Amino acid sequence: MRVVVSVAGPVFEAVKRLSRRLRFPLLQPYLRALALFARERRGKDVTKRLNAVYEESSSGLEPAWEGASLEVLRREKW
Repeated sequence: MRVVVSVAGPVFEAVKRLSRRLRFPLLQPYLRALALFARERRGKDVTKRLNAVYEESSSGLEPAWEGASLEVLRREKW
């Protein structure tokens, strides 16, 4: 797939210098930045969906389980 993107002069020059110093093809830093952006957004989408699920249902314990858990905690030596 081919994509055409305009990059501001100072950013382009900085990436060009970095690519030369690291001996990367000029396109490599841009591809890595896009991959990182996509990976970060994917995690936020998962969190957003999980939050929606937990908003719809109670995340609390059944009263019997809550009582049993509290009893175990009371007996525990901290």
